[in-house]
Amino acid sequence: MESLRVSEVERSPMTRSRGIAGVCAVVGAFAFAAASGLSTGGSSAMYAVTAVMSAIVGVTALGPVYLPKLMQILVRGSGPTAELIRAESAHGVRRVSSVLSPVLVLVGFAVMLTGMIDTMDTAFDDNASAAVPTDLVVSPPEGAPTLPPDVVETVHSYGSGTVIAPVATSVVFGDRVVDVWGIDSAGMSALDLEVEGGSADLKAGSIVLDRDAAGRVGAHIGATVETVFPDGRNIPLEVAGIVTGAPAFAFVDRGTALDHDRTAMTPVLYADGIEQAALADTLAGTGAQVETPSQYESAGNAEDERLLRLFELALVGLSLTFAALAVANTMAMATTNRRAAFGLLQRIGATRRQILASSQRSRRWSR
Repeated sequence: MESLRVSEVERSPMTRSRGIAGVCAVVGAFAFAAASGLSTGGSSAMYAVTAVMSAIVGVTALGPVYLPKLMQILVRGSGPTAELIRAESAHGVRRVSSVLSPVLVLVGFAVMLTGMIDTMDTAFDDNASAAVPTDLVVSPPEGAPTLPPDVVETVHSYGSGTVIAPVATSVVFGDRVVDVWGIDSAGMSALDLEVEGGSADLKAGSIVLDRDAAGRVGAHIGATVETVFPDGRNIPLEVAGIVTGAPAFAFVDRGTALDHDRTAMTPVLYADGIEQAALADTLAGTGAQVETPSQYESAGNAEDERLLRLFELALVGLSLTFAALAVANTMAMATTNRRAAFGLLQRIGATRRQILASSQRSRRWSR
């Protein structure tokens, strides 16, 4: 066997540029992870995703450094198969790294994608639930855009709890149509919105804008904006304040909204100080949903979450297909490179079945 063996020294499995790139990616992953912990909001999410991507690149690039050593540790036993795998991992460093690299990328990408989507779902629902100012939300029956008037009257007359009942309408700012809620001063105060400037105290002839809406129409505090209501009348309104995290783009006085839109109805009710089960029993038969903020947000986002999950499965499926093709291609090339070794095994008496079995075991251990 010694006389038949061809001694061949493998080239260095790690080039200088690959090593530098791998180390930089790993260091960058730790740096971005630290930045994610020190940041908030969208910046934190961006840093976290970048950290995971850098880690995937670094772990894959440095594969030839640690993967053979890892296989030496994981593959135990004194049998011929274990010895063959350990010898193969020590001698064919490039081959082992090439086979495992697509698997590393697939696992890293799948973990990043699923973790990112799960985190986004949880964070979005938590933020949206925290923005609800009351303990209960009464939403319309399935398929209905607004609550029936009798349901609104029933909730208003039920018990002594706090009820916020806005009416929904729309106004035209220049060439933009903006959804507007008509609400009284008490309801506006109960919404407990974060005021960026001005005041959230609503009066006749004033309007409170969400920050996004103010940016769209180019309005600022104290400015007078020309608005066209559904009845066609042009009403100038003074911007009293700008808020963030509002459930609507703009707020006007409830009386103003009803005066210019007789069809305005209540899209949702916010109730506080009322028992959920008792109110649900009272509204039984109307189709109205009595939910906690988390239940309300989860139900409203159910379809979006379903589509997001389908998108996630599609991406993971494409990644799995890519990884399978990459592994198959690498294994085919590796088998071609081992033709001399297979010929040696055949010359010393190994049967075809034994050669195939040893090759398959080696591949299985590599995966």
